[in-house]
Amino acid sequence: MGPRQFFFTPTYICDEECLMCGVPLATRIDGATFSRPVWQAEIDRMRLRSEDILTLSGGEPLVAPDLRELIQYAVQNYGCRVSILSNGRRLRNPAFADSLVGIGITKFVIPIFSHRPEVHEAITQRPRSFEHTWAGLRNLHARGLKFHVKFIATKLNHVDARETYVRCKQEFPDCRFVFSGLTIFGEAVTNASAVSVRYADVAPSLDLLLAEAESRGDLVPVFIYPLCHVDPVFWHHYNVAKFEEVVVAPDRRDSSDGRTLAEGPKPSACGPCLIRTRCVFAWKPAYHDLYGDSEFKPVLLQ
Repeated sequence: MGPRQFFFTPTYICDEECLMCGVPLATRIDGATFSRPVWQAEIDRMRLRSEDILTLSGGEPLVAPDLRELIQYAVQNYGCRVSILSNGRRLRNPAFADSLVGIGITKFVIPIFSHRPEVHEAITQRPRSFEHTWAGLRNLHARGLKFHVKFIATKLNHVDARETYVRCKQEFPDCRFVFSGLTIFGEAVTNASAVSVRYADVAPSLDLLLAEAESRGDLVPVFIYPLCHVDPVFWHHYNVAKFEEVVVAPDRRDSSDGRTLAEGPKPSACGPCLIRTRCVFAWKPAYHDLYGDSEFKPVLLQ
């Protein structure tokens, strides 16, 4: 059995309202949160191993009660790796950042949607969110806490991929920059006209980003994006890590019933493609309704 990644949501409370958030707005407003006895029981049920990753997600996990205790419980009892998927805004508080040093966090994954604050804030729908998140990254960097910057391509920001990467590397040369396509579910369905973008339209921006990374001898992992829209010279950047993925949240318990994350069947255009088994992207009915099979260009010869 290979490594597994558990996406664990300790709370649905969030201090942003991203246009393409996978958690429906009503769920975030309700703000369901695990109590200490429940999150302990859920972690025990996972039967974590040292090679597994416990990714705290949300909502915004950094506002969850018992955050430090939860992390320490998982690390001390199971020796697993712990990743935190966060908007990073609370990390702008130096004392809070200090409180997370040395408790077993392997890395943070923090979205920066654009190097332009106005674009980032148009997506998060919160003023000063870019300033707050960037200050959080600076605090992580100053304390030697590892982090990845995640760029999620949407209609509003995909042309900024390369420049956002350059700005991140200028200030945080050791950070890993990650490129992700967009999964159309949750609020992305509600706001599809504002955020959804054709893979073909994103491709030139992705090529510029990966060419910049190549010039620096850097690797930019590409996730949730069809391989047929990535130039073959950049395929070594594609989806470089694969895990069995399991979701545990106040309204979902994959670890209890054996379900894992699955995007469902690929579109019919992918049937004859020679590289389809390597390809991982967010195929959802909502995306097909937007663009259909014509969005894909199967690779028939290698």
